[in-house]
Amino acid sequence: RALDDLEYVQKQVPDSANLHFRKGLIKTKMRKFDEALLSFDRALALEPNNAETIINRGTVKYYMSRLREAEQDLNKALEIAPLEPNGYNALALIEVERENYDSALIWVDRALDLEPGQPYFLNNRGFIYLMMGKQEEARKDIDRSITIDPNNGWAYRNKGWYYYTVGNYPDAIRLLERAVKLDPFVNRGYLFLAQAYFKAGMAAEGCKAIQEAQINGLSIPQQLAADC
Repeated sequence: RALDDLEYVQKQVPDSANLHFRKGLIKTKMRKFDEALLSFDRALALEPNNAETIINRGTVKYYMSRLREAEQDLNKALEIAPLEPNGYNALALIEVERENYDSALIWVDRALDLEPGQPYFLNNRGFIYLMMGKQEEARKDIDRSITIDPNNGWAYRNKGWYYYTVGNYPDAIRLLERAVKLDPFVNRGYLFLAQAYFKAGMAAEGCKAIQEAQINGLSIPQQLAADC
């Protein structure tokens, strides 16, 4: 419906950078990433140095696993607006994909320095701590994130993975199921859920979760796929 409104506006008034920017946000939410990039490109053709648009274009490229291009956009945006915390947070996510957790922590800490208490940043730092084996620090950040925003599927994914790492598989399953219910496309959600199911001896459920992960385009580790 939001897109319908913007299409109507576009017919009534000349193109504007803000209109194409908002279309890009909607297309991103709809997971139409190629169309989102086109909208952000059109916005930037009209307003080339808008840091917020460049950050969002970089974030879409991150979703598409075009990490080097995403990094270039984010660095450009931060040259224009060095106090924009979302740029640093997105750089942290790129370093997580590269498994450079020390670098990721530096970037997300910089984002939190600029916007303390931001739930998404806290949640991302919690996940980085999990990957670094710092479970207690992770738990504190993830719990705080959930308290601030109790409707973020990514936070429940991370809390579920926290329970997995400490061997509490029933609670891991409970939280990971909640995560994918809130957001079926939460990154690695079904993959983590499959691993928890297998640890709990629930092979059929684990194989079903793997099927969902494949539908979402995730690469399944050979060892995990062999269990099905």
